[in-house]
Amino acid sequence: MSICLADDRSKGALRAELFEKLAPPLLDDASPHATLVQATLAERAPTQLKRLLRSFQDRDPERSLPRIVDLLQKDELVNFYASLLNGPPTELSCQLALFGDSRGALSLAHWFRETLAEHKEVAANGFVRFL
Repeated sequence: MSICLADDRSKGALRAELFEKLAPPLLDDASPHATLVQATLAERAPTQLKRLLRSFQDRDPERSLPRIVDLLQKDELVNFYASLLNGPPTELSCQLALFGDSRGALSLAHWFRETLAEHKEVAANGFVRFL
């Protein structure tokens, strides 16, 4: 797993492909240990889990975003999900906020105001990069 978490120059596509081949049950809800592994990564290696989620998102934005949101809405990952949305905006957090708003699980306007108020210039730059 540590090999797959190493940075590469392909913006995570290679990392996600290797990880999917080595640990396919991570995003599979049918796997008996998937939630345990996800919760452990969220607790012990949150930065690496964020990178993996971004890698999955980069590979197939249309198909992976609903899977990522479903994964993050598990009880064991609620705090991790909140930390993604409460941090400085990234492409992934903006996509999650848009998707959450479309599902009625999040108010995009409220999230935008709070993020801008808390992170100020960093948030403004993040939103501009996203757009």
